[in-house]
Amino acid sequence: MADTQSVHVTVLKKGFVPELNRCSSCCKLYHCPFCRVSRYKPRKLYHVKKHVELHLKAAVHYQDFVICKCNLDCRASGHFHCIQCAKTLLRKHTLTNHLKLCWEKWLVVEPLSPSHEGTLPTGGTPASPLPASPKPTLPARSRHSALSSKESVQCPHCLVALYRRNLRLHIQRKHLDRRVKDITQSCHLPSECLDGHNGIFAVGKSFHGPCSPLHVKRKTWGSGHQVVCESEECRKTTSSALTMGMMAYQCDHVRSVDYCTRTAPHETLAVDTLNEILALGWIEEGGKGKCLEYQEVARSANAPLAVYVSIARPSHRKCISVYEPCMAQFSRLGRVFVIYDMGSALWQCPCSKPAMACPHKDIAKWHLLQTQRELFESGQDGEGRGSIYRLITEEHDYV
Repeated sequence: MADTQSVHVTVLKKGFVPELNRCSSCCKLYHCPFCRVSRYKPRKLYHVKKHVELHLKAAVHYQDFVICKCNLDCRASGHFHCIQCAKTLLRKHTLTNHLKLCWEKWLVVEPLSPSHEGTLPTGGTPASPLPASPKPTLPARSRHSALSSKESVQCPHCLVALYRRNLRLHIQRKHLDRRVKDITQSCHLPSECLDGHNGIFAVGKSFHGPCSPLHVKRKTWGSGHQVVCESEECRKTTSSALTMGMMAYQCDHVRSVDYCTRTAPHETLAVDTLNEILALGWIEEGGKGKCLEYQEVARSANAPLAVYVSIARPSHRKCISVYEPCMAQFSRLGRVFVIYDMGSALWQCPCSKPAMACPHKDIAKWHLLQTQRELFESGQDGEGRGSIYRLITEEHDYV
């Protein structure tokens, strides 16, 4: 190893904060020294200081160094730089393990003598002395073992080629946690019948995390039999199964419908409630006409206009399934989920941005006021987060 070693700009001495200088080439603002312009645009000094503080807070501390996450053009995604070698790593714990091995290898192969104590120029950061080299307590690894760790092997599960030293971590990440659960009476996804006439169900997306529902159509009676899931991943898997000759394949969402015992109640929305919402300013006159048009089309299709989904979690996210007559990317089965988050005071619909109005959001407001009026009259959102009336009117002001 040379007497001095050039380290990356994201490797800092403990207690040192990088100096921020005004840009004189492309703008008159300040750049983050750790991020490319496409990742973090130039801003005023106050905002860049706050951003750099987040870098330092999330950095990896090792020995006398602070290694910040690098978002420069070294790699396509965020990464960390090793102090000793040119290797870059994506995860903090992987970097920590690498630093232990790399630091130990450096101490064994070339321990620093007193005459070799130099500085680490950091390109804008003050020079800092290298740490003293203690006597190694572990036996040095041979050159043969170091080379064998870079030997290319194949994963026995997916046959991907990778280094031998990365094989165990790859299996833990990609294969050990992907144990498929069979759908049985005691183990199935939560489901709820939304439209019994047309065979529309709401089914939880996965076994883990909050219950975020999706639509499943399973109609095996009358005319027009159809069994389909609106998930794009399930559609591709089903298509591949049919190509391979697995004619009876069904995804977990469709299979979970076999154990559905819950039926959502239907509510006929009154025009008086819609006029009340219009008088309060929650929707516009054009929105009222659109709601009545959707109600008439849903009635002619013998489908409920709006249904409250009780299986959705967490409880402060009110989920309502709204009828949509036109088939689109966001409404493959003729229904759309509208979610009102009482914590962030935002209405979410896949057909529009959170701060924009749409017919589905207007119908959801109509349904929520008629079926859960106590939330509005109490002035609270049911979780003590504030007034529903105030939150809904603020959302409408953005339109």
